Amino acid sequence: MKRILVAGCSGRLGHYVVEALKRGLCPNFYAFPEVSDQCDEAISADLTKVKSIRDVCESIDIVFSAAGASLDPKAIGDRSSYLSVDYLGNVNLLEEAKRSNVQRFVYVSVFGAQNYRLLTNADAHVRFVDDL
Repeated sequence: MKRILVAGCSGRLGHYVVEALKRGLCPNFYAFPEVSDQCDEAISADLTKVKSIRDVCESIDIVFSAAGASLDPKAIGDRSSYLSVDYLGNVNLLEEAKRSNVQRFVYVSVFGAQNYRLLTNADAHVRFVDDL
């Protein structure tokens, strides 16, 4: 059986995916017990901190990343978080996946992001897609 790591499982899409796949990574599972209950393995790690995600891809065949800063108006704070999470955090995860010889990396961007590069969050997604 393939082992799949789902990043961003505290978000709406990631929650649905991890429910089906059972292995999730999010910054703080204590804040999302309903998500961790769905996982066979729940990993609390911060994609923006390289040391935090060291070895999370060991024995993983596929990484599925829906990780990104929240667009929820209640959660919006520092707009630089889009660059640090949506772009740099996913770059960190991609590098860790490469280091662990992960076979496939799946990334969910924002629909039509390439048409909205003037928006900070869309630009961060497009930058990562370009790198990927």
